[in-house]
Amino acid sequence: MRRPYRVLAALSALFTVLGIITIIAGVGLGAYVFYMGMQAGGRPALFDGAAGAAFLLVGILIGLLLWAAGQLLRLMMDMAASARQTEMNTRATAKLLQRQLSRPAPSRIAPQSAMPRTAAAELDDEPFSFIG
Repeated sequence: MRRPYRVLAALSALFTVLGIITIIAGVGLGAYVFYMGMQAGGRPALFDGAAGAAFLLVGILIGLLLWAAGQLLRLMMDMAASARQTEMNTRATAKLLQRQLSRPAPSRIAPQSAMPRTAAAELDDEPFSFIG
């Protein structure tokens, strides 16, 4: 069966990969700027350290948002597939019920003449005999 939403699947994969790359780049760049800020001789190290931490946090945040967007697209595609499957199951069940309802029901009660007579059944032949 052909999988629908091929473009959304590609976008989902792209967002997920970009999210992972952004997280890795943010951590790497943040660590590099932080390290170089601490090694700088004439510049204030506090500013470079804060810039490194900002690169780190922003890189992780943007990477997580991209990754979440990719996973959200995948979730929506899975929900659509689940809804389609539920609809197909419901239609199949409705067809089965229609076929079963259109058939005559088999008689499971034997005719009176085929049933054996018991003493209790003979007593029941004259109901309310005590009344009159």
